[in-house]
Amino acid sequence: CYTGQPFDTVKVRLQARPDEYTGMMQTFYKTAEAEGVAALWKGSVAVVTGMIMENAAAFGVNEQLKRVFPQSAQDLDGGAQGLFQPFMLGALTGSLVSFALCPSEIVKTRTQLEVANAKTSGLKAPTSMDILKKVWRLQGMAGLYTGIDAQIARDGLFYAVFFGSYEILVRAFRKHTSLPDEANFFISGGLAGMLGWGFVMPVDVPKSIIQGDWRARPVGDFGGAFSEVFRTRGLSGLFSGSFPALVRSFPANAALFLGYELT
Repeated sequence: CYTGQPFDTVKVRLQARPDEYTGMMQTFYKTAEAEGVAALWKGSVAVVTGMIMENAAAFGVNEQLKRVFPQSAQDLDGGAQGLFQPFMLGALTGSLVSFALCPSEIVKTRTQLEVANAKTSGLKAPTSMDILKKVWRLQGMAGLYTGIDAQIARDGLFYAVFFGSYEILVRAFRKHTSLPDEANFFISGGLAGMLGWGFVMPVDVPKSIIQGDWRARPVGDFGGAFSEVFRTRGLSGLFSGSFPALVRSFPANAALFLGYELT
């Protein structure tokens, strides 16, 4: 989590501040030079909290859904329904998990952006706790669910692709290769993470913009933010921050699935 945090900081700044940050390496160097290397880890407390909650909830909910909607032996052998069901259960998992994840995403995103603002203004950089207190003071509980519609859209799509592609990849590697299970879980998990992030970037970009905006609402700004990004930046703008997200996703999700499968 801490190892990948600089990539997340870079991703968010590329998405929310395209006039200041134009590429992954430029963002790394500009942030480190102007704010210090430690600034790349700002928001880590919120990230750790969010990831613990997210992973526990996502894998727990998905496992329970599998028990409620069990697959037949034919499905497990590669039937059409068996390939389709993990995507559907993943989408439902993400939609539910988004409510647990949204508050930490708000705090993380605003911390990453406010640190840059503070350095530019010569002020003390805020901590995640400072941002949490400010959100609660100015906006109350509703502020912690800013952009929840965008959060649901992103997490529903991400986990559909994440869990769905993982099941397909594991079955494919078992059928067509002689990889040991540990290597299969590791590679399939990493690729599933990359596929998930690749698919959700057009949703993640407006989500970052909304959740970094102190004027945004819990619901109703997603369509406008999406349209504005497409109008001003074009199709490529909807994939801002893709490279750092993909670089971070393989090792993180490879280790995540390997650990899950072996416990």
